[in-house]
Amino acid sequence: MNNQTIQPVERFFAAFGKGDLEGLLATMHPDVKIEVEGPASIPHYRTYHGKDGARRFIQDLGSNLQTQQFEVQSLLGDQNVVMAVGVFKHVVIATGKVFQSAWALRCEIKDDQIAHYRFFENTAAALEAFSRN
Repeated sequence: MNNQTIQPVERFFAAFGKGDLEGLLATMHPDVKIEVEGPASIPHYRTYHGKDGARRFIQDLGSNLQTQQFEVQSLLGDQNVVMAVGVFKHVVIATGKVFQSAWALRCEIKDDQIAHYRFFENTAAALEAFSRN
């Protein structure tokens, strides 16, 4: 494991945990690409570009989800790639439903910043939690 490689992701999670948007954005490369794939009906399932896109991504999360738990269980890095896995529990603000999932994150690091951020979660659980039925 390359400890230097994982440092930007560690800083990202530390800033995320404190609600420090500017600190979080400082971990992102100016040309960052953020990808969260899934059904278009989920507000944060899309691709975001650049620091403005990163800001929008965090705002989309914050305006739609109330985090109750976010746990990083493992963080591994090699060369310029970092993988992280964990679990989370959110309440969807619009529905009041719980969205709970295991998650995985793959980041590519460039110039000691996150250049590519790709997040994976249980999209079926997201659909259920965001459903107004």
